[in-house]
Order: sequence, then C-alpha cells, then structure tokens
Amino acid sequence: RDECRKDGKEGDGLQPFDYIMAGFVAFEEPGLKIYAAHRVVPQSVTIDFEKCMERIRDYFECRELSSDVTEKDLAQAKEDDCVFIMASQKQGTWLLTLKEEKRKALLNSDRGASWQALDVAILHRGILDQLLGVPDDVQLIYEKDAQTAVSLVSNGTASIAFLLRPTSSEQVRDCAEALEPMPQKSTYFFPKLPTGTVIYPLF
Repeated sequence: RDECRKDGKEGDGLQPFDYIMAGFVAFEEPGLKIYAAHRVVPQSVTIDFEKCMERIRDYFECRELSSDVTEKDLAQAKEDDCVFIMASQKQGTWLLTLKEEKRKALLNSDRGASWQALDVAILHRGILDQLLGVPDDVQLIYEKDAQTAVSLVSNGTASIAFLLRPTSSEQVRDCAEALEPMPQKSTYFFPKLPTGTVIYPLF
C-alpha cells in the first residue's frame, strides 16, 4: 500500500491495495488446533554432546528414554512444566524438564513475562543459543511430525532434534496482548484456510 501511494497510484477513493484479506477464528473454537513445530539441528552443526549435557544438567532434570518416543512422552508431563525430548544419534534420547527456578537465568532476557513463559523461548534462547551455541544463521529444520524429526537424526541428516509441546491458544493471546513477538514457527495452526481460490488485484 505504502509503495503504491509513493508511486502516485492513489487515485480517487479507496483502492484495492488499501485492503487485505484476513481470516478470524475465535480462540474458543473447538475446531481450532495448534500443533508444535519440532526443531531439528542439521548435521552441518557440530555439537559436543558431553559438554552440552554438562550445561543442560545445570538447568534441567534429565531422564534417558527409550529410542521409540512420541509426543505421548511429553503429554505425560505436568501441564505447567517446561519439557522437551532431545534425540541424538549416538547418545540416546532424553526427557528434559526445566528447573523452574533457573528460567530467568537461562533466558537472560528482559523480555516480558508472556514471552518468558513460552517453551519455545526456552528452547531457542536458552538451549539452542545459550547452551548449545547454535549460530543464528543456521537453517533449522521445522518438522511437525515427531517420528520424522527423530528419524532425521537416526539416519544422519541431523545432529540433534528437540520435540516440544504445542503453544497454547492462551499463550498466543497473552503474547499478542503484551505486544511480544513470538519466536519463529511457535505455532502450527490447523486447519489451514484454503488458498489460491481468489486472485487479488493489486494494480
């Protein structure tokens, strides 16, 4: 819109570029689902697992799991806990539960309470950035299927994967009302609105 106006395409009255298509769904709508986008670190990133585990144990309770894990292992944790499943190729699969008193120290952030309450914030700012030192320019793999994410590690495509629980609709609303941008791909909404059914003329 601003580019069109700058180019002198305003014309008389409102123009097509003054509008945008939008869909509105109530948070309370029972058909609205939010799924997690699991994080997979590509094989190109070298991770010293032993050193990482030393750091991780300072902030998380760590319990080794069988290699056959699903989201059910996460669902069994307490609702208020911050938990992840970490799958590595040679060092096994672990359930990580945040020591709640270490949350602020791990995040080391002046961001608001709604953002600091997000599991995905703990994962990105805390684990990937602070503890593992994954560079910002690394292209993470975002995978909505837990088994696929784990298989990327087992077949050597990735060095490590983190499975996380979905962000709740209440957390999305809290961050929006607090004007706190959420980390990339914090949500995977379903169902998706149909696309490609309308051609929108900009000019």
